[in-house]
Amino acid sequence: MQPRLAKYVIDDLGTFSSVNQNHPQAFNNNGDILGDVLDAKFSCVIWNGAHLVDVTATTTINNCSGVQITDVNTATGAFTFTGSLGFALQDSGVGFVATMKPNGTAATFTSFENTSASTIVGIDAAGTALMTGYYSGVFDSSVPFALTGSTPSLLQPKCIGQDLRYCMTLDYFYESSCPFGKCYLSSAGLILAYDGFNLNLMTYRIGSPASAKDLPIHLPRYAVMNDQEQVAYDQTDTAEVRHVYVYDTKTGKQRVLPELAGTSSCDYQLVSQNNVGDVLGLVTDCTAGQFYVLWDATGVHNLAQEIPANTYFSISLLGVNDHGQILAELLKVNAQGVLEYHWGLLK
Repeated sequence: MQPRLAKYVIDDLGTFSSVNQNHPQAFNNNGDILGDVLDAKFSCVIWNGAHLVDVTATTTINNCSGVQITDVNTATGAFTFTGSLGFALQDSGVGFVATMKPNGTAATFTSFENTSASTIVGIDAAGTALMTGYYSGVFDSSVPFALTGSTPSLLQPKCIGQDLRYCMTLDYFYESSCPFGKCYLSSAGLILAYDGFNLNLMTYRIGSPASAKDLPIHLPRYAVMNDQEQVAYDQTDTAEVRHVYVYDTKTGKQRVLPELAGTSSCDYQLVSQNNVGDVLGLVTDCTAGQFYVLWDATGVHNLAQEIPANTYFSISLLGVNDHGQILAELLKVNAQGVLEYHWGLLK
């Protein structure tokens, strides 16, 4: 973990549209941001360091919704982002992988409408992706595939149509957000999934079928994994109070993250985790109201006390990167009294 910033500055990057809803979804260590805008259709938008750019504007894509963005690949000089798209106005749900250079204005899209695997769950900077889809008529949308290059390959053939232990299901992940990092796939090829037999979290290393094993974590509300292969998740205790935990898959050790004084009866929810061990959370059901917290090397911090006074209607924090920057959605009432959706970074 690296030292925390003493106090944040709000960097308002502006809005793609003062009329339509537009939302940041995910960002990387370079500060590139992926999001979407809703007009007559959904369009994927990238903050390229200087401008918000509709990267579907010159394509035949009619609906595009972004989910995840990787760091820049040092070999290609480009970053990758994923999500779902459609080509007809009403279509959506086809997985895609797109590449783009930092400061660019256009992206190259590869879609998977004609493959067994059609939904992207996670991807790394080298282009290895975790996918789900239907397979050979089996009505199971959670079948896991790995994508390396252009062809998805089935990860657990023995599990097709079977209800076996250590068989991965991704049903609980494929609609989840991934605001920073890869969330369900480490750079070393470790997959975080659910065991479809008992609904515990489990791990599986690509290329090693015998590596499949359960974690002592049963059906958390939300879980993500970082490149240290640490799993952050939140779960309720026997008193129905929610806490945030970190489980180290390498050591098998688990810890509950410390909470602020006077908030023992409040619900703590996981928002995001970075690769250096910082965790972003949201505290709810408190007499003090709802506020965000950050866990870092120095402890737990109430971010309501670290964000400077401002005139925004609301600030939603979405993810934290390895530099300690926090992706934010800023709601602002303009001079005409209209609510605008601004993209922002806390630095």
